[in-house]
Amino acid sequence: MKLTANREALHHGFQRVGGVVSSTIQQPVYRNVKMQAVGDAVYLTATDLEVGLKLRVPNVRIDEEGVALVPPGRVSPILGATPDEEITIEEKDGTVNIETSDSHFRILGEDPADFPELPAMPKHGLRNRPGEGTLCAERCALCSRQGRDSGVGGGRRGAACPREEEGRESRRRPGTVHSDVAWD
Repeated sequence: MKLTANREALHHGFQRVGGVVSSTIQQPVYRNVKMQAVGDAVYLTATDLEVGLKLRVPNVRIDEEGVALVPPGRVSPILGATPDEEITIEEKDGTVNIETSDSHFRILGEDPADFPELPAMPKHGLRNRPGEGTLCAERCALCSRQGRDSGVGGGRRGAACPREEEGRESRRRPGTVHSDVAWD
């Protein structure tokens, strides 16, 4: 894998998916982010076996497609510290090389074949259906911000989610920040 990407966009992506990575889980593969270069984008995927997140970072120049598994705790500080607008990332034999205009970093990764595939998600999220326990990813984020029970953990039990109110359309509330995450 070899790619050139906007440093800020990639850093923002690693910060987001890095929040899913658990440092307490025993298997080292789950302490990493799967970085997959395909087409004109990089997909960053992380899971802690309860929650999974796949984020698309667009507008990346990919010289060679591929996949790498890297620790976000090592990659994110590098991306945040460099003043360069673009960085180059190359993976060879399990080693990820990050190059900036004045620095070169080598990071050892894990085998990407050991990382599980996340279940497929529809592009517009899932609707909550009574009795089935399916959740809308956007709804979960909204509930966790408001301290309500999202069904994933945290929040107050029994508090109604705004998305569950009968007859209410799923809409974005003014003043809240919504990401441009693309599900695949």
